[in-house]
Amino acid sequence: MFVAPNSNFLYGADFDNPLAQKNWRAIYHEQIDENIDKQAVMALDIPVASRDYNLPFFHSYKLDFELQENRLGVAYFPEFKRVLKIAAQNAEIKMTDNDIEEPYKILGDELSNKLFRRNEGHWIGAYPFFTQTAPQEAESLKDYTVLLLQIDTDEENGNDIMWGDAGVGNFFITPDDLKKRDFSRVLYTWDCY
Repeated sequence: MFVAPNSNFLYGADFDNPLAQKNWRAIYHEQIDENIDKQAVMALDIPVASRDYNLPFFHSYKLDFELQENRLGVAYFPEFKRVLKIAAQNAEIKMTDNDIEEPYKILGDELSNKLFRRNEGHWIGAYPFFTQTAPQEAESLKDYTVLLLQIDTDEENGNDIMWGDAGVGNFFITPDDLKKRDFSRVLYTWDCY
C-alpha cells in the first residue's frame, strides 16, 4: 500500500469514494525480487517522510506478523450484526434489522471485554478494528469483507505511527477480487477517536 505524501489532510483517503485510488495505491507483485535490500531502496532517493508530508507515519517501518487467533470484535458491526441474527434465529427469537440496535448496544457493552476482541494492532486477513463505524455498513461497500491490511496507531518501541487522534487505517477487498488478484477496487479507510 502506498499513500502519496502531501496528498490531502486525510492521508490520501477519499471518504466519499473510498475505492478511488487517486492519492494512494494497492499494488500487488506476483513475484518478489529477493535481491532488493535496504541499500537498493535507499539508492532510489525517495524522500524520507516528515511531519510536513501529512502522513500517519514519519519513518519507514517493517511490520512483522505472526499467526494468531483473531475473533470477531463488536467494532465490526456488519459482521457482529450478522452473527447476532444467526444466534437469534437459533434461539428462535424474532429479530428485525431495527431490533438489532438495542441488543447490540447491550451485548457490545457487556460482552466486548469477555467474548470479543477489540482487534487493535496490525493485522492481515483478520477481523478489523474501528474507532468509529465500519464502512461496510453502507450497502455499496458490504462485499468488502477481506481485511488486506490494518495498520494501527503504534507509538511503542520507537515507532511513530499516529492516525489522527489515535486511530487506525484499514484496507479491504472483496473475496472475488482477491481470488482474481484484482487490486484495482480496494477500499481504503481510516478513522480516529
